[in-house]
Amino acid sequence: MGRFFGFIFKIIGFFTVLGLILGAVGMYFAGQWLQAEDEPAPCDAMVVLAGGLSRALYAADLYNEGMAPIIYIARTPISPNNQLLRDLGYDVPEREEAYRAILERKGVPAEAIQVYGDEVISTIEEAEALAQVVDAGSLLVVTSAFHVRRVKIIYSDVFPDRELVVCGSSYETFPEKWWTTQKSAMAVVSETAKTLFYLLGGRFRSTDSSEAEPLRYPLPEATGHE
Repeated sequence: MGRFFGFIFKIIGFFTVLGLILGAVGMYFAGQWLQAEDEPAPCDAMVVLAGGLSRALYAADLYNEGMAPIIYIARTPISPNNQLLRDLGYDVPEREEAYRAILERKGVPAEAIQVYGDEVISTIEEAEALAQVVDAGSLLVVTSAFHVRRVKIIYSDVFPDRELVVCGSSYETFPEKWWTTQKSAMAVVSETAKTLFYLLGGRFRSTDSSEAEPLRYPLPEATGHE
């Protein structure tokens, strides 16, 4: 009996070590897997996904290179941090307003910028809202390098018959050894989890009860800023 249990423990130990090794190898290459970006190519329309402002900078560059005649940006909810500033009387722009300002400052005419959606909170909602306003044709999607893989999966599901070109912003650095910086490490862990969540059927939507009420904090009445 002792030999039997000893054998079972060895088998369990073997598969535990094997799982750890495979997991370590998978995480080592996770950064490369997430960065599945395409070379920029001319398309009928461009969408710059909500996120870092550098995405809008790169979208403007692509527009000026003639990659698309129109740029779409989504309306998103104001972040809790920005809401705190607003509660204190500071005028914090909505993300789409910041994107528009960047695009126009870098030479994109106002008439080439289209805002769509209504407080979308996730990549899937951005894609679904965009599908309601964009006619058939090729689509150039601008995001961050670490976000490209998930974007390709989601947009291929929402736009199965559309030619897609997905590019990561050249203004953002993403080291091959992603674990060497806090920002890239957090991005890889988060994106890997979000990608698996989506592949398993998970979806974040603004209609979820957990997202129905914005995160707010009690603050003293603002003074000195109108």
